[in-house]
Parts: sequence; C-alpha cells; structure tokens
Amino acid sequence: MTKPPLISVVVPTYQRREAVLRVLERLSAQTLPADQFEVLVVIDGSTDGTREAVGSLATPFALRSIWQENRGR
Repeated sequence: MTKPPLISVVVPTYQRREAVLRVLERLSAQTLPADQFEVLVVIDGSTDGTREAVGSLATPFALRSIWQENRGR
C-alpha cells in the first residue's frame, strides 16, 4: 500500500505558463523527498499553452493538472 504524500502543493494559474514552469522547476530541486509531496496545477482556462506544457513534463514528484473553463477568481 502506498502512503499518501505529506504535502499537497496547489498552484492556481491563469495565462502564466512561464511562471508555472519556473515553480515546477524549483519544486524539482527541493530537498524534501519527492515521494513526500504532490503538486496540483489548477489551470483556469488558460490559452497560452500552460495545459500542454504541464502535461508534457516529467517530474520526480507526483504532478497532476486540472483544467477548467475560465471562471475567474
């Protein structure tokens, strides 16, 4: 049985592809073991390629993206 991660990092975003990629790059360099945290990127209808960029990444930690139609804050 796999233990759930200790920490969930939620990254909400809208039209900030490059910023999200920088955040994910920095999270890849954390000293906390990668099996102890997960990252959820919540994409609020972005049309700047964020969804595709996050979907194509290979990370040492569990990474999920959730895309929804733009709903604003």
